[in-house]
Amino acid sequence: MSENIAGYIDRSYIKGQYYKYAASPKPVVFSGNIDDISDDELLVKTMFVTRGQVSGTLPNDFGNNFLITTVKYGDSAYLQTAYLIQTNYECYEYRRIYFGSWTDWIGVDSQIKAVDDKIQSVKDSSDRNSQNIATISSQISSINSNIQTITDSTLPGMSGTVTNLDNRVRAVENKTTITDISNQYEITKTGGGWTINSIGASKFGNVVNMNIQFKGSGSSVSAGSNAFTGTISKGTLPVTTGYLFSYTTTALAVCQVGYEGNVVVRILSSSLNLAKTSTIRLTGMFFIN
Repeated sequence: MSENIAGYIDRSYIKGQYYKYAASPKPVVFSGNIDDISDDELLVKTMFVTRGQVSGTLPNDFGNNFLITTVKYGDSAYLQTAYLIQTNYECYEYRRIYFGSWTDWIGVDSQIKAVDDKIQSVKDSSDRNSQNIATISSQISSINSNIQTITDSTLPGMSGTVTNLDNRVRAVENKTTITDISNQYEITKTGGGWTINSIGASKFGNVVNMNIQFKGSGSSVSAGSNAFTGTISKGTLPVTTGYLFSYTTTALAVCQVGYEGNVVVRILSSSLNLAKTSTIRLTGMFFIN
């Protein structure tokens, strides 16, 4: 068998069948140029090459010893395979193709390793995401527990506090706001010549400022006599007796508003004759509950 011919080099006819003999390229220590396409040089040899002792482009910038084979496909396409053999290095495999020019060497193992690294990276990222999800889930559970605590404990207490504050605000508002309560009072006459023309009342806290306008009867009311008597039939009564005052000429008119609801107008100092077309307004204040 010729050492310079690769592939099937011969055949035999045995018992009516042709048998071909397979041959492999001759193993050599190569010192030529691995980039030059030569049937006599590249195709017929399995080459052991050493960096610095061979020409052409080697697969990478590390490692010194390589095993290289070149296979021809068709008329003008070549596949070259190289294996790194170096102490303390893995047996990396590299390939390149010639079709008018050589492509770059592709590290088969490095590409697989790159894919494996990406898979590992995705796995690590997935693991981290799982841990983050577990952490977030725990945080959400903690937040939910806190919200439940607020709902069950804090909010009811806050509700009571808000209600208490609201009541206090209302109390302060009631004590600091002047409110017209004139329409809350009605007085029913029980005696005397005078009549009630109008009732005015305003409230500030627990104090009521009241004014009552009376119309005269045209008859003289002597000092010490009552010009009007009546009863508060509607409205808040005083805590203690209150008094409303007014005067005209030399006479003084005093209206007593009792805590039991009695209303009495008495003329003091001198008699007073108030015409039917005349009025007098008595004003004063008293405390209520």
